[in-house]
Amino acid sequence: METPFERLITESRLANLAGERSFARGVDYFNAGAVTDLVQTRDAIRATVAGSEDYRVVLRRASRTLEWSCTCPLGEDGTFCKHAVAAGLAWLAREGAGGDDLAGVRAHLESESR
Repeated sequence: METPFERLITESRLANLAGERSFARGVDYFNAGAVTDLVQTRDAIRATVAGSEDYRVVLRRASRTLEWSCTCPLGEDGTFCKHAVAAGLAWLAREGAGGDDLAGVRAHLESESR
């Protein structure tokens, strides 16, 4: 059984994964509006985060854990980077604001066979 994103992505979990410095920098990126193209599917959250260039972040559910990737140098080494923090915070902010109006429809369509 998959753990819902709501349990995998919290501010405290993002801070623990990133560490103090990267978390603070990720907060700055989020507050500056650097996160764009935020999309949630059944198994992943994808976003673009503007830094010295545009970086692609993916946060994935993997059973009961969170997996991540980012196209920045730290992310490519497997580190939970500031871009991943910013994407996670953007997702949390969107969820708190009522989320994607089409999320229920999208989840239903993804559960159906073609």
